[in-house]
Amino acid sequence: VSTQSTWDQENIAKILAMEKQHKKNKKKKSKTASHDPTLPTGGIDKALDLPAEELLRMAQEYLDALNITEAEKVLHHAVTKYPDNVNLLDTYAELKFSLGEAEKGIMLQKKSVELDPHSNGSKYLNLAEFLKGPESIKAYMKGIELLTTLSESLIMAGNAAEAEEKKKQIASAYAAMAELYMTDCCDEEGAEEKCEKNLQLALSLDPFNGDALQCLANLRILRERDPEASALLDKILEQTFKEEISPFNADFSKQTARLLMEIERYPECIKVLEKVISTSEDNVEAWYLLAYANFTAKNYAPARDCVKNVRELLAKPDLKDPEIEEATAELEAKLKEVDPSGVETMEEGDKAESYESISENEEKMEEEHPQIISFLSEMKGVIIETI
Repeated sequence: VSTQSTWDQENIAKILAMEKQHKKNKKKKSKTASHDPTLPTGGIDKALDLPAEELLRMAQEYLDALNITEAEKVLHHAVTKYPDNVNLLDTYAELKFSLGEAEKGIMLQKKSVELDPHSNGSKYLNLAEFLKGPESIKAYMKGIELLTTLSESLIMAGNAAEAEEKKKQIASAYAAMAELYMTDCCDEEGAEEKCEKNLQLALSLDPFNGDALQCLANLRILRERDPEASALLDKILEQTFKEEISPFNADFSKQTARLLMEIERYPECIKVLEKVISTSEDNVEAWYLLAYANFTAKNYAPARDCVKNVRELLAKPDLKDPEIEEATAELEAKLKEVDPSGVETMEEGDKAESYESISENEEKMEEEHPQIISFLSEMKGVIIETI
């Protein structure tokens, strides 16, 4: 390990202190999360006269209580009053990114980077995620540089557990760069080699990094190296069905299912999609993929059941999707071609189980558990109001 300069050591100590405080704030769970933070006499307007550290604490308490409106109000006034406070800028940027306001988040995060460019590699990774092409690559590389230095220092300090966390963060950054070389930067000279290199670096740091395994499997499929892709997907499947893994990432699993479909591993593909749907019955894309996977596997009856559910979901105003609607119409036409009578054509021993329709499932739930349905309806109203 290289010897650190005095400046590096002081800077690393500063980073560790900042990250420790940030982690403490994020992990803090208020026992009275439904209540607002304690305010000084005069309410929120008077609170805005507090020092930067107190405003940051208050904003974090509002975020913990899911009171996004007040948290945003506090942070907006805080960065206006203390425009050079990096911690406030980072927190506000993170909130804006989570709310889908990427442009505002980028502006805040870039200002934080300008004010303090040599600490907190994580903010570079946050920024990189919302930038494009070479600019995103540059931000990832800077974040990796800072996090690598921090990881080495943690190892020297005997903090192996936290160093391991940083290594996993770095691995995810390498995987994200690899993905860029397959998309935004695919026309760059040596893009495929750079993609491969970054994926190998990611997996050397974290052998079970899902993004890296998935990206490498995709690369192998593109190069018609299906056995290698299959082995990589096996590692993902091993993690997917571990009950202790939480939270379950539906989007990641849908992409895994697509790759499994590409190499004709239909049973595993169907199993993954069924797990996605078990966590979110209204996931119309998952239902369509499940319909297509069953159709391709010649499980025509289950495919028709899934298509029926897709149609029911697409009829809901908030779930309309023209692309899925068009694809579903094409699939319905293909189903009629292969099985115009609507009768299962597979051998009895190969038949897959049918899927209950969304409406049938809801009716069954209402009949069997009316009290639960009533309670969930009330809770849904409370959650919507809170948000």
